[in-house]
Parts: sequence; structure tokens; C-alpha cells
Amino acid sequence: MSPSRTDIAPAGEGPDRVVPSRAVNDGQRFERMLRVVIAAASLGMLAILLFPAYYATPDEAKYIGLGLNVLDGRGLVTVFGVPFPNHSPLWPLALALPQRLVGVDGLAVGHLLNAIAAAAVVALTGVLGWRVRPAAGALAAVVMLAFPFLASNARTAGLDLPSTALTLAFLVVALRAIDRGSTPLALASGVLFGLGFLVKETALPFFPVPFLVALLVATDLVRLARLAAAAVATAAVTVSWWFVIDANMEGTVYRLGTPAWTLAPITVGLVILVGLGWNAGWVARRTAGARARVHVPAWFAANWRAIVAWGGLAAWSLGQLLVYSRTAKLAGQSLFRVSQWASDVHSYLPHLALLVGFGIGGCLFALALLRRSQGVRELAFASVAGVPLVLLVLAIGETPRHYLTNLALIAALASAGWLHGLERARGDRRWAVAVVALVAIGVVVALRTP
Repeated sequence: MSPSRTDIAPAGEGPDRVVPSRAVNDGQRFERMLRVVIAAASLGMLAILLFPAYYATPDEAKYIGLGLNVLDGRGLVTVFGVPFPNHSPLWPLALALPQRLVGVDGLAVGHLLNAIAAAAVVALTGVLGWRVRPAAGALAAVVMLAFPFLASNARTAGLDLPSTALTLAFLVVALRAIDRGSTPLALASGVLFGLGFLVKETALPFFPVPFLVALLVATDLVRLARLAAAAVATAAVTVSWWFVIDANMEGTVYRLGTPAWTLAPITVGLVILVGLGWNAGWVARRTAGARARVHVPAWFAANWRAIVAWGGLAAWSLGQLLVYSRTAKLAGQSLFRVSQWASDVHSYLPHLALLVGFGIGGCLFALALLRRSQGVRELAFASVAGVPLVLLVLAIGETPRHYLTNLALIAALASAGWLHGLERARGDRRWAVAVVALVAIGVVVALRTP
């Protein structure tokens, strides 16, 4: 007889009392152990504080100088007096304020913040994996802890790790808000996204992911619309001041490149969008009659959630590609330059080899869970939404630090995939052969680690 979730208490303890079965207790102890693994891995990343920071790169020195100039009333200009509107002044001020107020070296402050951000990235990657299954969360955290590229970036004062940590925090909190139907959590997720965007706009690709992927399950649409509206509202308010400042400085909308006056209709559009989402219940009631008269094919009625979710993801990804293809950084070159991609792979694969080797097989095995696991779908949606950014980074020859969020998602997704593949391999020879083959490929790739 298989163990039940609970066993009836022994005689004398009351007819209505139940006690956890041994199977339940073992499972709870196992999950507590996995939580300890994630916590230990996250704290382990803080050990990077025991190592000295790398010498300041020109970028890091520039951020400290920018922050000091802002504090001195000179505006967002470098030490050479050149305007630098590429990013908001949030990170430069985070480095410069402690130096100005209490005399702490800005580079040391950046090192501390990056080590904390790295620990947060390990923990949050574990949380995202945990949404698939606890063991996947623990494995993902350990993989990130062992990832040399993450540790290397933690010894700098750059802005990529803090932006990654805030982006992953946005995803975790937004998904949790949808799970609970919590408006306060949705509001908080918008703030986290806004802060991540202000540190570095690489957070942008991931904003719609929690709300699109929620359509694949029986989430109440009115509630989902209100939660999305709450997140959009706080995100927009959080970043608004920087868009206004940049429009005045550059005469264009930040990163979009349209004339500054288009900020007004964009704002109006956002207000309308938030208003409709927040009042989704009223809108649904007022339009019920009209919607009832609309005839849709039976196949669409049965699959509309998947069509809207996957179609929305495709539209969002293609829209990013269109905008990125027009960026000035490409200098008129194509976004899809195979020769440039090959050069980037040659230059940067050794630094990513451990995670790439782990991710190849794991992500393939995770595809088998796509229809059955909402957690896997969440990670897959986020990964796809981030692909255009990766392509842009490759096309302009920048380093992988710009897509650390994507790498964390791969770690979580691949962890779930490997666990599933190993379990299937125990009873299926074909899966066993696939596991052996992909482990061999992964080891070959991982050995390229410098």
C-alpha cells in the first residue's frame, strides 16, 4: 500500500487528529535541505568580498565621476565635460554618494553592491527553478555559484549585476503576485522593474513575460488585467523622471529615438492602458453583450489563451528586433551578421563554457516539460523574450555581461531539464542514450573554460 499524505493518529489522541506520514515528513525535510542549499550558495557568493576588487575599468571610473559631477551641480557629464545620457544617473549616484558623504571609496561601494547583487542572482535563480520543482532550484543555485563569469563580474563596480538582480527580482515578485492575486506585490514588481531599468535598460525585454505566460493557465482575466495595470503604473512612475530629463537633454525619447514630443502621446497611451486594466471588471460588464454576439471559430475559442500568449510573445520579440535593428550602435550594419556572431563565440565562449555546456542538454530536455509545467513555460517565455537582446549584444560585439539575466534563466531551465532527463533515463533506454550523449557534449564544451 502506497503511503498516504496523512495517517490517522494512534488511539487516545482523538478521532479527528491527523499526523503527517513518514513520507510527508521526509519530503518536508528534503525541501528544507534544498532551501538551505540555495541559502548557502547565495551566501557563498558573498565570499567574493574577501577578494579585492579588480582595478577600475574606464567605465567604472566614469560612473563615479558622473555621480560626483551630478552632486556638484554640473549635470550628467563626464570628468571631461562630455554629456553622458546613455544611462540614468541612478548607478553613478549609488557609487558617488557614500564617497561624498562619508568618504568611502566609490569603487569599494560598487564592489560591495555587486557582491550582494551576485548573491541575490544566485538566490533568485534558485527561486525561479524552485517554481518548477525544489530540486531544480537547488541545482540552479549551485550552478550559478560555480559559474566563473558571475564571480568575475562580482569583483567589479559595474552596473550589470545590480540590473540583473533587480530584473530577476521583478520576475519573481510579479509571478508571485499573479499566483496570489496580490495587488501590493504587483505594485512592488513595477517598482523593481523600474529600478532595474534605471540602472540599465536591459531589464526591458522581460516586462510582459509574467502577464503573458499567466494566460496559459486558468488565471482570472479581470484580476490579471488589474495586476498588470498596477505593475505598469508603478514602473512608469518610477522611470518617468529620467525620460523627461533625457528628452530635455537629447530631444528624443530615451532608447526609442522618436522625437521628444512623442513622450506626450506615449504617456496618454499608458494612462489609458492602466485605466482600462484597473477597471477591467467594469469594461467586461459593459462589453459582455457585444462580445456575446461575436462569432469565433471553435478552435479559436478552445485555444485562445495559448494563441494570445504565444502570439503576444512573438509580437513582443519581433518588435524588439525591429527597434534594435535601427540602433545607432550597429552603424548601419545588419543585426544578423554571422561573421560577427562567430567572432563573439570565439572570444567569449571560454568564459561561458561551464554554463553553456550545462545548458545545451538541459534546455533540450526541458522542452519535454513545456506542455506539462507552468514553471518551465515561465522560464521559456522569459528566455525567448531575451533573445533579441542577446542578438543585439552579439551584433555590436559587446561582452556577455549585458545578458546575465538570460544566463541565469538558462541555468534554471536547464536544471529542470536535466533532472527530468535523468529520471526518464532510469526506465527508458532511448533517454539514457540521449543523456549520455548530451553529457558528453556538455563536458566537451565546459572544458573550454579558461
